[in-house]
Amino acid sequence: QLLSASPLIQEVLLVGNEHDRIGALIVPSLELVSSTQGDSALMQAKLLQEIKKLAGRNSTHQRGEVSAVCVVPEFPEETRTPSRKLIPRAVNEAFSIQIQGMWGGETAA
Repeated sequence: QLLSASPLIQEVLLVGNEHDRIGALIVPSLELVSSTQGDSALMQAKLLQEIKKLAGRNSTHQRGEVSAVCVVPEFPEETRTPSRKLIPRAVNEAFSIQIQGMWGGETAA
């Protein structure tokens, strides 16, 4: 996945199965955190800009382009398998408020 190859992104999980749009929960790279001095709004703007740049390289998901981004500090241990892979359902539960916030608080369709 091209998004995870970006130098601005440490980890990413696409969300929004119940929505008509795609969102991304992103753990930013240390490079991005330091260049924005930890400013969450600035990080989100830079990440959306990076995603749009990558979209020109065919980084769209089968349902379309990522339209919302939420910066998270890390994915908790309870959202991972023993081999450290993310468990999407567990991530969705752990970040349900943030995910709803990406779509203005609207609930799933």
